[in-house]
Amino acid sequence: MALDNVKENVGKNKIPFTSYDVGWVIMCIGMAIGSGIVFMPLQMSVKGFWATAIALLITYPIVYLLTKLYITSLSETKQTDYAGTITQYLGRNWGAFLSFLYFFTILKGMLGYAATITNDTSSYLQRFGVTQHSLSDTLWFPLVLLVAMVLVASRGERLLFKISGPFIVFKLMIIIVLGALMVPYWNTNNVSMASPDSLIDLMRDVLVSLPFALFSIVFIQVLNPMNIAFRKIESDPKVATFRALRASRIAYIILVVSVLFFAFSFMFSTTPEQAKMGISQNTSALAGADGKDYP
Repeated sequence: MALDNVKENVGKNKIPFTSYDVGWVIMCIGMAIGSGIVFMPLQMSVKGFWATAIALLITYPIVYLLTKLYITSLSETKQTDYAGTITQYLGRNWGAFLSFLYFFTILKGMLGYAATITNDTSSYLQRFGVTQHSLSDTLWFPLVLLVAMVLVASRGERLLFKISGPFIVFKLMIIIVLGALMVPYWNTNNVSMASPDSLIDLMRDVLVSLPFALFSIVFIQVLNPMNIAFRKIESDPKVATFRALRASRIAYIILVVSVLFFAFSFMFSTTPEQAKMGISQNTSALAGADGKDYP
């Protein structure tokens, strides 16, 4: 395969890992943190150990394989974007249908992320005494927050790296530190190790947990922009594909370690009742870990 030839040539002509690659690794991590880690620990605490473990064992390998397949599929076509690639492989009708489906999938994730960042930001401002009440109930605060983020993103990836990069790294450090701080409060009584009453109950809990497990580590939304960016700066599309695969692989490994550590630490230190309250209030596990009283 063409991609294997690139890997063989790495030893002869080392492809450098630059700050630009680091920027895309950070963007991949930031996309996954924003779309999943904020909710999965709460769901884990509610559904228990076995349903969570099965859901993770199903989704995490699939995410890795799908990410690799997505990037390598783009490398086999002259098209640089998702819609063009699907159209070339499956025809115009399937290209239009899957592009439409892809759009609504991304839209759903964006709406969920927008609601979470608005609620979390207002929660932090209120908790630290900056505001007297929650700004998420106002009309102007969510609008201002989202417009500011869109303006930054529209200026190009290098500005996005400079502005969003430090925030993403800081948030990743918060996840790791919070996970470590919760270790002394671990209590196995908080985690339901009991076998489900029936196989149907287990399957139901696993199915409910699958989307949360998936979105705790998936960053497919950023793969298309990342592929386009590398194709723009690399004359050889195979080298661009190698760099995209390398960045996604590094991001995946970092996410698996940090997300699972935080999620299980949260699970062992939080009662199901506290998790249910967080879900009902539409707040994230980060806000819950910051604000809850440990036993």
